[in-house]
Amino acid sequence: GVVVWHVDFVLTSREAGVEKPSAELFARARGLAGVAADARCLHVGDSFSRDVVGAAGAGWEALFVCSAEQRAAVGGEALAAVEHAHLESLARLPALLSLGEQPEARGGAHQPSAPVRAAS
Repeated sequence: GVVVWHVDFVLTSREAGVEKPSAELFARARGLAGVAADARCLHVGDSFSRDVVGAAGAGWEALFVCSAEQRAAVGGEALAAVEHAHLESLARLPALLSLGEQPEARGGAHQPSAPVRAAS
């Protein structure tokens, strides 16, 4: 994987015993990363309902990796209701994390730019 060198650990729902979009899973990931409750955290995912809604609900920044067709399937009203950014492909993620490049915003002015310390 292109982003393996950016990740300190992986926490799966199975290991945690809770499913996304539960805020508990995101809290456990924050704890494993050893960061304060008010630290900026970014979750990258391809499911709007589990990844984007879950991350935003837990106070994390959310990056939705999706095609134009996936965004259309979610619907404009739902997309606008939850602050997040999106990328069409993970191919741009390393540059985004390393260079501060900004993804296209959706649902407000939310623009993740901090390096990732944890993945869930």
